[in-house]
Amino acid sequence: MGDKKILVVDDEAAILDFLESLLVEEGYEVKTTTGHAALNLAQIYRPDLILLDVMMPSVNGLEVSEALKANRGTRDIPVILMSASKGLIEALKSSHQVEGTLEKPFTIEYVLERINQLFDK
Repeated sequence: MGDKKILVVDDEAAILDFLESLLVEEGYEVKTTTGHAALNLAQIYRPDLILLDVMMPSVNGLEVSEALKANRGTRDIPVILMSASKGLIEALKSSHQVEGTLEKPFTIEYVLERINQLFDK
């Protein structure tokens, strides 16, 4: 686990802080950012996973996800979309090209379970 890098993208500082603390404690290398910088940072940082909020005021997480998947340098990075909208999460599970979803609010156990499922594949 210690060699895995995760990029967390969200517009809420509390969520960025929570996920960064949790994931660093679990042995992951973590970078956090808001929506606009995500694509550029993903190309530079080359994370093993991106946790990406869907609803951000400055940029839509779905657009960021589509841009990541369309870019040769980032298309193979797994993306887990995060949202507080249960309906949106259900729709994204079947219709969007992502590796997973996280429904907010989430527990520590839930976040780690989703990440571990992805890395254990």
